[in-house]
Parts: sequence; C-alpha cells; structure tokens
Amino acid sequence: MHKQIGTFLAVCCAAILADCGKGGDSSSYPSPVYSAFIAKSEPDKEPQCKCAGARGLYVSNPDPDYARWVKVSVANTDTGTGQVTMSEFLKVVDHGEQQFQACSIGPYDVTPACKQQNSLEIVSEGRLITGNAYMTGFGPFFTPTAQACDIACNNKNNPACVNLGAAGKAMIGPMKEMADAAFGSNGVLKITDIQAKYGIDSSQNKCTRGDVNVANGVVENIAKFDEVCDISSSGIAAMVTGIPEAHLILPKVMRLTALAPSAFSSDQDSHVVYSENDATAGQVSFSGTGGDDWNKEFSGNIKAIVSHPEYAVIATSNGCVRADTK
Repeated sequence: MHKQIGTFLAVCCAAILADCGKGGDSSSYPSPVYSAFIAKSEPDKEPQCKCAGARGLYVSNPDPDYARWVKVSVANTDTGTGQVTMSEFLKVVDHGEQQFQACSIGPYDVTPACKQQNSLEIVSEGRLITGNAYMTGFGPFFTPTAQACDIACNNKNNPACVNLGAAGKAMIGPMKEMADAAFGSNGVLKITDIQAKYGIDSSQNKCTRGDVNVANGVVENIAKFDEVCDISSSGIAAMVTGIPEAHLILPKVMRLTALAPSAFSSDQDSHVVYSENDATAGQVSFSGTGGDDWNKEFSGNIKAIVSHPEYAVIATSNGCVRADTK
C-alpha cells in the first residue's frame, strides 16, 4: 500500500503535474486522507492543450485501494464577453488514477478558441468500497451513504463501521441534534443548550459556534469568529482500547439538509440529513496512536447523519462512524 501511494505522489508532483492541491477548496481545513483532487500540468506541457500557457486539468484519485466518485463543478469564462457558463459532471476514478478533463485555456478537441478559460472544482467526493461481504445488497461496491452506513453500523462485524460507543457522545451528539432539528419547526436551536446536553466543555470546544438556524429542512451553524471548530471524543483513547482520539471538525459554515423519509428505509424514529458540498460538510478525523490507520478507513467529509433515539451514525467520504448519544 505505501509503495503505491509513494509512486502516485511522485508522478503527481513531477514536472508533468503541478499544483496538486484540492482545487477551489475554501473550507480552510485539511482534505481527508486519500480525497480526490484537481491536478494541473505545467503550462504548455499537455499535448492536448494548444493555447499558449494552457495547463491540462485532471481529476486525480490518490487512494491506493479504492475507486472514488467525484462531483466536479466547471466554470467556463469567455474573456471576450465576460460570460461565465457553469456546469457539473460526475466521474468515477479508479485507485491511483488521474483522468484528463479539460484545458485551462481553450477547448482541446476542436480548433483552439484561446479566449476561453476553464477552471474545475471538486464539490463532493467519496470512496467506492469493494469486497465487503456484509454489504452485498449494494452490489459489487458501495459508497458510504446514510443507508449504507446505517446497515453497516448495525452489524458489529462489519469492517466499514467503527463504533465509538459512549466515548463519542460529546462529538456526535451535536450532529444528532442538528439532524433532529431539521425535521422540526423553523427557528433557532441554542448552541449553549446543545453543549450542556452533551457535556461539551471548553477543553473539547476549540471555537465559539453560533446558534443552529433551521429553515425549511435546512440546518445551518456558523462560527462566530470564523474559526474552524474541533470537538474531540470524551476520553476515548483511555476508555476504548485500540481506538485513537476522534475529532469532529466543523468548518466556518456547516449546512445540512433533511432527507425525505421516503428516500430512507429505516425505523420511524430516525432522522436523516445529508450534505451536498464538502466545503460546508464538516469532517471526522482521528489522532494519536493508530490515528493514521483509522483515518484511512473511517475519516472524511460528512456525507450524511442518521439520528436514532439512543445513537447516531455518520457516513463519511471513507467509511462509517457510530456513537451512543444517551
């Protein structure tokens, strides 16, 4: 595995490809392990791009073991008129693969129109997990979603889910409150009430969050002073042998949307919210001894949250996480 990773990164960062960061990422916190990103060639080094100074634009998947799905936003600007045309596409990129998508200046498949400028941004992405015998109902592979993770996390033998138990209450409890609030009346949920309910003290709350606003099934929480927030699990390293410290990382603006009950097959007491944009999704990550390995399997941007009466499940871009909330 490590040999494959090293090989890909060496290719990515050689003269052929540069600027290997996650294109357009404004979330101000690190990309999850193995997340797909937009890579660019050096100017005038991509044969398909004929305009002077043009770079090749690629979708790259550094994951050494799994394919990933990638939702990409495209902005095409006509510098002659100033008109901007927006579009989106969905790709599946194999493990360790990079796929050419466009030229930064002009099209690549017709006579160059060098007044056109193109930029790509990854809106959302996630892992396609294969070889999980407990998820055969999803076909040869599945991606972490509300339904997939709810099934995985209710089977203690499923390797796609980690159960933090009671130690994850302070971390995942606030997410449960946001999921429940999305199905209630429009209004405001006091952040101080949430923190008190789940015993979040100043040592766990690394920033100052505003209240949770609810409007037509969308819940939004904004940091008061633009900080990125880190809420850690409660003594998890000492309480659960073999599980490192877990973290819930909230961006400046977090936004989740209620999923219609008809779209999710589960018990009547569950509430499900999902995220459409990684930049406003929040993350789950792990630190300390063993943290790197856990990040590879379970960390990532939050795709969905399933709230049950006594526990909650989070689907991330790499796997599934469960914690008790009572």
